Amino acid sequence: MVVGKEQREGDGKKILWSLKIVALLIPLFLVFSHYGLPGDGRAACISLAMLCIAIKVRPELNRDWWLWAAVGLLVMLHLPIIFLVPWSSKWIPSVVLLPFALVDCLADLLVIQSIEKIMTSEKG
Repeated sequence: MVVGKEQREGDGKKILWSLKIVALLIPLFLVFSHYGLPGDGRAACISLAMLCIAIKVRPELNRDWWLWAAVGLLVMLHLPIIFLVPWSSKWIPSVVLLPFALVDCLADLLVIQSIEKIMTSEKG
């Protein structure tokens, strides 16, 4: 199989995007861990990663102000869940965490889609 130049460039952009997300998540987890809340840090990192994926899935909306307002709303909705739920600091297999992360990502996409429908119906 021959790999074209466009595909290699696309792979490089995906790797760069992934590294940016990791660079964003590591300090977040370290702050929570420093204050003795590694379970909360894991929950915050998973929530933020899923929100980043939801934004990445809809790149055409990045220039719309209401997307970033929706992101702010989603962050505020996640905060009580992160801080009020007693998250375990024990090791949890990724297979157990994955369904919760997927539900979070789908909920984020649903909120973004709902706000998109409201904003586009007001325009047109």
